Amino acid sequence: MDKQEIPKLPTEEADAFLASLPDDLSPEAKRQVLEDFRVLYESRAEYRSLSLGPAPSHPPMGSGEIPEAWTKTPIPTRGIMVQSGFPSTADTFYEMVESKVREDGYWETNTQWLLRGAMVELEDDGTTVRRQLQGSKTGNWTAPRWALAGDIFFFRLAMKNKQKAKRLVKSVGEDYGCFATDFAIVIDNELHCLEQVGGCIFACARLEGSIEYISREGSENHWHSPYYSEFTDFYLFEKPIPHDAIKHRLRTDARQPELVDGPTFNTLRDLILLHNPEAPDYLANAVGHTEGIRDITVENWLDKGRNVTRRCLFESQVRDIFIDHLLNEIKDPGSKTYREVTCWKDDISQGRSDYAVMIGGTWFPVEAKLDVALEGDLPGQVAKYTLSDAFTYNETQTDRNKFSLKDACICLVVDRNGISIFDSEGIVGAGQAHPVWDRRTLSPKDFDAIRAAIVLENTSRCPL
Repeated sequence: MDKQEIPKLPTEEADAFLASLPDDLSPEAKRQVLEDFRVLYESRAEYRSLSLGPAPSHPPMGSGEIPEAWTKTPIPTRGIMVQSGFPSTADTFYEMVESKVREDGYWETNTQWLLRGAMVELEDDGTTVRRQLQGSKTGNWTAPRWALAGDIFFFRLAMKNKQKAKRLVKSVGEDYGCFATDFAIVIDNELHCLEQVGGCIFACARLEGSIEYISREGSENHWHSPYYSEFTDFYLFEKPIPHDAIKHRLRTDARQPELVDGPTFNTLRDLILLHNPEAPDYLANAVGHTEGIRDITVENWLDKGRNVTRRCLFESQVRDIFIDHLLNEIKDPGSKTYREVTCWKDDISQGRSDYAVMIGGTWFPVEAKLDVALEGDLPGQVAKYTLSDAFTYNETQTDRNKFSLKDACICLVVDRNGISIFDSEGIVGAGQAHPVWDRRTLSPKDFDAIRAAIVLENTSRCPL
């Protein structure tokens, strides 16, 4: 058997593959292997036909007509730069491709799955038509904990994927001998994708729904975060934007999703629209947020901070611009607010609650979170505080710093979305859904209602 028996396979590809086959392989086995390779090789053709070309690194801004979509009412939006990475080991590579099995049964990487919307098909008359899957491709992607529905993903393909792919070829052959052919094709496809959009921002999508925690226990951990968001309205740029165009504003090859600040968002949006005027309205009508945490004060935290709180990236920010002000309004006048208190049960530490405040003459623990929905075992954590009999404002117990929690059977839990009450079994009130008091609609008249609910719920649960 020679390379002429492999139809539609370039001579150099056939030569290389024939040379890699074991000498003792039987003619029948070799024929089957070659046929499998031919089929897999043909699956690569669509990646070779990518019809993409990067936009200039420094496009002339202001040239050409402004698309009509730019004149519409802008919608404040956040951008999140995410990277389409490549595994470093054979095990993580296998884990990735196994999770991305195509309809025809072949494997592909995350990047290849995204780019399949950019392939070119040959028509009967010899012309080519570019297929675009905008608006139809949906999926899950690693997202930061602070991401919200309506945020925009910008997908970037790192050039360092090329070095990873080449290093992986050898280890795949050693560790997965029976799948070496399949892996070689997938890796080669990846290299072709890198030739097209490597080092570029090549697509965008709109986040839909809330962030979801997906445990990958036992995983080889190619994915660096257990938090995911569903995206929709995927759009692949015909002219990807080179990362160099905005690299001075972003980290290079960041492994974790990165916030695109307001000015950078607007610059990137303009670059994309200048070279991709058919980009979707959700991008064309978006304007980057410019109002930040530093603009929130004790005077405007309730009104101006309403939307800023929802955009917080860290728990510490939620504390600074929301929880600190809220507790000052609902605690007993003249009483202190203690931070990072240690809760005790029979002189055994139960962990630290973020705050302790006095409401209606009773001390209550308060737990702060970025987003309750992302917590693995919040009820278990809070139950320890609600069953405690005392707290101290440092790690040791003395008569001077020890306060009773015997009369407190509930705990206040506050995150960027709002406020809820928990007891030892979980959330209470309002159909047991968080938040009971939504941050977006919170007003001064709610403060008395919150105080009254805390006292009422506590009285109904604490033994006399």
